[in-house]
Amino acid sequence: DVATASGTIVPAAAADWTVVSTDIAEIAELPKKAKDVVAAGEILVRLDIASLTQELSALELGVLDAASRADRAKAELARQTSLFERGLTSRNAFDAARLEQSAAETNAVAARTRFESLKVTENRAIIRARFSGVVTEVFRSVGDQVRPTPEDAILRVIDAGTSAPWAHLTQEWSDGPNLRALIARPGEVSVPDLLGL
Repeated sequence: DVATASGTIVPAAAADWTVVSTDIAEIAELPKKAKDVVAAGEILVRLDIASLTQELSALELGVLDAASRADRAKAELARQTSLFERGLTSRNAFDAARLEQSAAETNAVAARTRFESLKVTENRAIIRARFSGVVTEVFRSVGDQVRPTPEDAILRVIDAGTSAPWAHLTQEWSDGPNLRALIARPGEVSVPDLLGL
């Protein structure tokens, strides 16, 4: 006997992830293609977020400027200290140099802290796999502009660790051999097996 059927296999929501951008961005790297297996934590997409890049550049310039100011203030304090110890400058000039050096150091630390804080959020430009699975579809290419909306999806990943794949894969089944393979091995078929059919 030969059985032939067609239908749609619907994925379970927890095992189906449509990847969207975290911000308005350009896709800088898209290392996976359809049918690629991915491990949890693996990079799926690297984004170039212009607003983040611009902000990081501005803060980096601020760090350099603050460090330069701190170096100049430190040198001036050393000069004023030497002059004060020899009695060649006033107490007011020495105190002013000390205050300037302290303010410059505080400013430099604050600038570095702001930069490092934003650098940590730079991780939003990298999208990693939430779970081990298989990339079923890739909707975008490197260089495409994307927005953080479902309509602007980048790719789709499904969980490969299930033993009931018909609940985790969307695929049209239109010929008998595919359906027979499912019927013959219902508890043993994995998602990679299905993609190979």
